Amino acid sequence: MLESMRQLGTAFLMYWKDRRERWVTRHTDLLRRLRKVYITLAWIFIPLAILAAIFFPQVKEAFTQFLWSYYLLWQFWFLSRSKTLTWTGMARFFAVGAWIIAPLSALLLYGVHTLFAEGSATIQADWSSVVVGPITEETIKLLPFLLIFCFTRRSQTFSLTDYMLVGGATGVGFDFMEEMVRRWVATDSGGLIGYFFRLFSESDDSWQVFTLFPGTNESGGAISVDHGVWTAFVTLAIGISIRMKNRWGKKGFLFPLFVYLWATFDHSSWNDQNPGPWKDLLHTLLGQGHFYLWSFVIVLLVAVWMDFRRLNLVRHQLPLLPKEQVIEPIFELLTIIQSLFRGRQAWGHMMLFTRERRHYGFTLLQEKDELFPNLGDLRVSLQQRFLFLGGVFATLLVLGLSSSLLSHFTITDAYFAGLFDQLSDWWQGLNGWEKGGIIAGTAVIGGVLTVATGGGFLAGGMTALGAALTANDVLQSPIPMKSFMNDPMGATKQWTRELLKKPPQEAVNTVFTLAADQLLRRVPALRAGNELMDSLKSRVQRSARNWMPGRSVVDAGTGMRMRADWDRHDWNEPDYRESRGSGSEVAFQAKKPPSLKPGDPNYTFRTEIDPETGEMKAYGSDGRTYKVYHADKANLVLEKTTPSGKTYRVPYDQDAAPDFTSYALKAKDGKLVEITLPADSLVGKSGEQTRYTTQLFKEQYPNWKEDFDFTESQIEAIEKNKGSIGPGVKANPDEQLTWHHDKATGKMILVPYELNNSFPHTGGHSHWGKQIYRGR
Repeated sequence: MLESMRQLGTAFLMYWKDRRERWVTRHTDLLRRLRKVYITLAWIFIPLAILAAIFFPQVKEAFTQFLWSYYLLWQFWFLSRSKTLTWTGMARFFAVGAWIIAPLSALLLYGVHTLFAEGSATIQADWSSVVVGPITEETIKLLPFLLIFCFTRRSQTFSLTDYMLVGGATGVGFDFMEEMVRRWVATDSGGLIGYFFRLFSESDDSWQVFTLFPGTNESGGAISVDHGVWTAFVTLAIGISIRMKNRWGKKGFLFPLFVYLWATFDHSSWNDQNPGPWKDLLHTLLGQGHFYLWSFVIVLLVAVWMDFRRLNLVRHQLPLLPKEQVIEPIFELLTIIQSLFRGRQAWGHMMLFTRERRHYGFTLLQEKDELFPNLGDLRVSLQQRFLFLGGVFATLLVLGLSSSLLSHFTITDAYFAGLFDQLSDWWQGLNGWEKGGIIAGTAVIGGVLTVATGGGFLAGGMTALGAALTANDVLQSPIPMKSFMNDPMGATKQWTRELLKKPPQEAVNTVFTLAADQLLRRVPALRAGNELMDSLKSRVQRSARNWMPGRSVVDAGTGMRMRADWDRHDWNEPDYRESRGSGSEVAFQAKKPPSLKPGDPNYTFRTEIDPETGEMKAYGSDGRTYKVYHADKANLVLEKTTPSGKTYRVPYDQDAAPDFTSYALKAKDGKLVEITLPADSLVGKSGEQTRYTTQLFKEQYPNWKEDFDFTESQIEAIEKNKGSIGPGVKANPDEQLTWHHDKATGKMILVPYELNNSFPHTGGHSHWGKQIYRGR
């Protein structure tokens, strides 16, 4: 069902992409004119909005809330160290949450009151703000994620933090619209000085710079996290349940259900001014909002760890940075910081490199026979249409609804829909200049900053990353500072002409990037800082090798790599990446467990049936006599069907030993994969021998990941040197493998776990694994 929906969504996107491309080809002149009109209007609205922000407190409050929401969005972005989403993509979810989801939730709630209650007269009722409102808002905020998940294949290559970013960005957008409306209806007075004072001062709703996830409301001992955290935790839980479905099964989806109910309950409890004793007790037991916040932080850190562990399963197929042996977040972050001081191009390429590597790694981890078409351009086109229509719709809803429709609403601000009750009186109380200023400010925020060009300042066609890579070309000057020093007036005029050809957000990004580049080039003590970060990176790598799976790789085995002398490289050259051959890897070396002891590699035994007891006895070359169990199966061929539905047919020889070779692991050439334990490890515990055999297998087959069709869980188990290979017997017995001790001395073969357990036998470990060896 889900795959059919994704195929339908893919076909729909492909259809509209083709139509768009044909339309663009036929109307290039029209699009060029429209872009010029847009740029002109944007430059006209920017100074109007600035003037409005100076003189009208309502516009200042809108811009203040926009900057705080922008900062909150950046916190989500920074903490998601394993993300593959672009900033542009995440910011578009922010725009959808602000301009589509928030108004849609208000309309839906008003519709519910109109159909099932007394219309707007009951909007302030407890059942609305405490029950219907939280459920509706927490559910509708998941709509963008569900559309992406159900109708595109992009989510198949998501990291866990990508799941979180989709929900978090949508929730932050919703929170931005809610807080902006709340600030509008609560505006008292201001002035430019008051604007900056409120921007940097502490307030009851915790919009503070040095606060994790600012926007948290506090009342007594209870807190209410912002909508971004509520929704981010839910979508992150969905991602974890999908990732762990092989281990958890269908029960895994109870986790996101619990988090969703927890978020809804916390939301409801915050809105409820008169909770009953049972509800107040339950809210206290759940930490009054504190537990939800810190549980989210802990799970987010665990998700980053899980993502990088998964990436390291395929790191031998990914390009690595100099001195990088395992892929981990701290090394990446320190390298990005180092590249920042080497110029904008170094930083830009490093940001692209790390994100593209993660995306490629998660794509490799999918099934080999699945195809993942590049739907990025299609989704951009579709999202731009949704954003434009949503921005127009939201502006009309907020500013254009007639006062007669809302004039009789009762005041409540328990949740977003309730805030609309105050808009009518508030709007009617403004004079013409104030209304015009608010329209100009809203147009800048909605059109220039979040909707136009697919996201505006937050997600425009020219992001900070794009500006870092192309700023010199934009200003047509290879060395901006030198050009300015030679001819200040000429350079300024040239830059002004070039910048005015671009929308304001792109011009700001370009100027900021060049200024930051020139400033960072002149920061002192860079050498000492660089050496310190190199030292930290080495320590982190040594520590990471203990908790990251995968073999140690010195450099990229395929694809591209960083130059070894990248810290001395001239980053004004075209690129830092270069093609290379197959590369070299450090060969894996098995390490014998100390508990395993030497044995006779030529150990033999013979069996006889005791005529008195009818039991089979074995007489070993070491002088032992011991019982052979299941002697009744000697010289028989048995057939059994396992609980998973597989049927096996196994012959037993005269020593009652089963022959599993027909079902054992084989190489691509059809030869049996047979591992022989060395003479110095023939005696010891069975579990130690199977784990050591896994190491010997990796040593004997260096390219085992490519040469054998192991599943992801089997690869992870082999990386951990487990003797029982797979997701676990309880999780998926059909996928579990184990090493079988053959009766031939030291011979180990890899067979299905169910096969080995379904056919009882006396294994080779009882024969040669317990021998008494006196030789040296």
